[in-house]
Amino acid sequence: RFGGVDPLERFVDVMDRLSKSARDARDRNTLPFHDDGYRGIIAEAQQLARERALEAEARRRLRAVLDEHAARAREWRSVRRLLREMEGLERGFGELGERAAREGGLRTRLPEWPKWLARNRRIEASARSALVDHGLEGHWQSRPEIRARVEEGIERARERERLAGLEAGRSPDRGEALAPWRAVSEAHFPLRCKRDIVIGDLLRWTAEPEAVVLVGGLVGRTAAPVELDDQCAVEVYWRSDAGACGHAELALRTLVSGRCSRAFWEDEEERRREADERKWELDERRERLLRSERYWSMKLSR
Repeated sequence: RFGGVDPLERFVDVMDRLSKSARDARDRNTLPFHDDGYRGIIAEAQQLARERALEAEARRRLRAVLDEHAARAREWRSVRRLLREMEGLERGFGELGERAAREGGLRTRLPEWPKWLARNRRIEASARSALVDHGLEGHWQSRPEIRARVEEGIERARERERLAGLEAGRSPDRGEALAPWRAVSEAHFPLRCKRDIVIGDLLRWTAEPEAVVLVGGLVGRTAAPVELDDQCAVEVYWRSDAGACGHAELALRTLVSGRCSRAFWEDEEERRREADERKWELDERRERLLRSERYWSMKLSR
């Protein structure tokens, strides 16, 4: 017995309450993850899953529920992290303005401006990617006020670039706003990349055979059965040949074979945590793809 109650009875009670929470959320077209009381039920499920007297099948079912909860929690942490980054951009822009005023100059002439601008573009691109991420759709439906904050953050990112241009006595287009990249050298990207690139990385790589150098932010990565075939979505901010920038899709092997390197994150420990979470998600997706390929290979060979 567990706390005076038979573990199986406690299991039935927990699963009933989880089912009710799921039904109620489904009726509202939201996720139970965001319901009041849901976290309390999950805490009980976590405690019960550790009870040795619980039957193996019941523990398996609890584990499936807890795994799903863990996945939703990882998604939601990524949203909260994005909001913190957007708030940090706003503070950083104000601090650059205050420093420029003290020195009698312009934000765009400060040595920190190219790095700040790159971060502004990287986070803006990440935010746009998050809003169309099907994996986050349930969170946006459940918390429309958070979606509105992200949308506002995207508009603020564009507005900050425009304002900086006006301060400099001009109204820049997207290409002009990125002019500081012309002064950014390979030294600003000291970390060589192999296969460990993460959404949010600011990258520098060379496109062959023209040997064009590109600077851009990774905004998406989709798993393939072979890791080097992963599809990477990038927002290109600058090209050494002055060619068109914008969104591009390319295989991971194309990136890493082009002497790809990245800039430091403001918080490298945060990047490490992000890399661990993304690796787990990509490996899990890759394994599902491989299982599917093996299944159809066996099916067709019969």
